[in-house]
Amino acid sequence: MFLFILENEISTWNTRCQERITQAKSAKEKLFILADLFSQSYQSSLIKVAEEFYANTTNHDEVMDRLYPLMHSSFPIYRSILEEGMKKNEFKEADIDELTFILNGLLMGLGTNYPYIDITNVASLYKKAIQIFLTGISNEQSK
Repeated sequence: MFLFILENEISTWNTRCQERITQAKSAKEKLFILADLFSQSYQSSLIKVAEEFYANTTNHDEVMDRLYPLMHSSFPIYRSILEEGMKKNEFKEADIDELTFILNGLLMGLGTNYPYIDITNVASLYKKAIQIFLTGISNEQSK
């Protein structure tokens, strides 16, 4: 049951993300929209429930077989933003697959620290993470 709820939540998040990023004028702006969406999701109790669910699951392989595709379902969104940024010369040319994994790790990794992060600082923390990421990939001419 929980996996079904999680699947629906992630599908809804991806749809909301697509709707929001279409309003952005640049790939950089789209990355900051991702940060905003992640910070909003961070405040969801679903993160805490997911961790508890996994800890209490006996068949981790079966659960992970269903979770991995869910965890990677946003990759096409990230990839399209990064490709757009490279095409528009906002970002340096780089291995798109590597950058997609790095971006996902950055955004998802912050969420794993929820017990240690002051909820009032989450949005600024995600924005700062995107700023640091952009420092590494921004094309010098577009800064």
